[in-house]
Amino acid sequence: MAQLYVGIDLGTTNSTVSVIQTDERRLRNPIDHLRSIPILQYDSDFHITRDMYTLPSYFYCKVDSDKKAVYTGEWAKNIYATGNQPMNTFTGVKTRIGGESMVTITGKNEDDILQLDMTQCSALLLKTMKKSIEEQFNQEIDHLVVTVPAAFNSDERQATKDAIEIAGFKNFHLLDEPAATLLYFINNGDGSLLQNSIELNGKNILIYDIGGGTLDICIARLEEDETNYEYASMKVDIVSRSKREDLGGNDFDQYLGAFFLGEFEKRTTKISSRPSVDQNKIIARVVSQAEKYKIELNNKLKEHIDNPRRLGRVVMTPEFEVIDGQFVQGINLDKATLEEIYASLIKDSDMRNILRPVKESINNADNLRKEDISLIILTGGMSNFYAVENELKKYFGEDTPIITVDTVTSVSKGAAIDAYNYSPNNILLKKMDIEDRLAEDIFLRTDDGFVKLISRSDIGTKKTGEFTYIIPEENMSAIPIFLFYGLNPNFTEDFTQIAGKIVDLPRKYEVGEKVQLKWTIDQNGVITITMDELGEEIKFNHEASKELLAKKEVVDSLIINE
Repeated sequence: MAQLYVGIDLGTTNSTVSVIQTDERRLRNPIDHLRSIPILQYDSDFHITRDMYTLPSYFYCKVDSDKKAVYTGEWAKNIYATGNQPMNTFTGVKTRIGGESMVTITGKNEDDILQLDMTQCSALLLKTMKKSIEEQFNQEIDHLVVTVPAAFNSDERQATKDAIEIAGFKNFHLLDEPAATLLYFINNGDGSLLQNSIELNGKNILIYDIGGGTLDICIARLEEDETNYEYASMKVDIVSRSKREDLGGNDFDQYLGAFFLGEFEKRTTKISSRPSVDQNKIIARVVSQAEKYKIELNNKLKEHIDNPRRLGRVVMTPEFEVIDGQFVQGINLDKATLEEIYASLIKDSDMRNILRPVKESINNADNLRKEDISLIILTGGMSNFYAVENELKKYFGEDTPIITVDTVTSVSKGAAIDAYNYSPNNILLKKMDIEDRLAEDIFLRTDDGFVKLISRSDIGTKKTGEFTYIIPEENMSAIPIFLFYGLNPNFTEDFTQIAGKIVDLPRKYEVGEKVQLKWTIDQNGVITITMDELGEEIKFNHEASKELLAKKEVVDSLIINE
């Protein structure tokens, strides 16, 4: 019987699905079965298409007394770009999952209201992909892997798991996006190793993954595992990870959009003087046009990147309607102008930019210099932007090879390979034995300050630990357990809260009594804490089954892309 292993890259801007379908009676090399599949959706002309291999992470919601319909993908993106439905279209879900962010969509009547949190919105994207998988494969999924940014905290990972469950998937786990790219790469998914004759054993590889909303840096040291004779395996020591960096294509679109808006306001009234509906319409249009011109100009620049004379002649003259017959027009866009607009994002400084997390990752690694990086792997949609590779070459030098791995589907393909590694028949694809680490330590806040609970360098070999909480006051019937990312307890202003809740105790405790806390980090990077006194796990941002079911019922009641 054929088996189906699925990988999903749940992206900020676009999502993709890749699969490995094998039949044990005719088993060839599984890499030959690896492919991305089209995702069923409406195109920009509102025609059902089965030819698109990416699902834009956009939503259009139509709410009335008869039904609540949701359209995801290309048509929703097109409606967003027109700005004609500013209160019914939205995007940017991934960077807000795990928090309390909500969207509210109203209909013609006051009673026609749809409220969704980011977990439910993610579930809608996942349900869209699930429907496409089911249409193309009339069988159960043997295993599913969904990718997340490496810097996602426990809350964000748990919320993603909840979204996968709400969408109706079973038998799944999460995988960090850089790890997925690396897994695809080491399995010769694109032939890079063969074409470039790159020796990976004992080398430090930097994975640079910049997508629509997040930038992930991962430095890995690779070694062939010669002790495992059942299948080819690669030992991967994660030398360093970057901290959370919400930086990607969306930011570049917004910067260029702000430039367009400034030019537009020179010829008309300020946007702040307009009604909020018009403001939303204007912003949607200029940002969508900014994405379009960013891509078009970048493609022209890359054609002549090695020819300075021709490069200097590349000019575009953007022209588009913003609102009510008023246009952005009469401006020239060239390389110099583009770099001026993006200066703070691409210029090497201590501010948020495309190079800062690279430098931080190297500095946070033990005894590592930039000269020790043997190879840089680029992936993610924004890695196509010419300035990304240029800045990396300036920093590392021309002698450090940079390879661009399939910027659209490498993550979902790596996830599919990881899913296939759960197959009992796997003897042909390389697995990764990862010795992982966090980007920062995890601290527990107590009355005496912050105490390190989990060391960032421990989790590769240590998935569990203990901490003794000493009761600070009389008759305590609950204790606060709040976790924070950080590096230096002397600079707690730089700490970031990642999870927390007030936990009820089974009785009143006296000053000085001790409560033993035990922590675990599972394969999904989700933190769980247990207390023997409670006899149950303390899960952060974990919806109770009743609450999760209620959210699922709302999602299941929506008509998606029909």
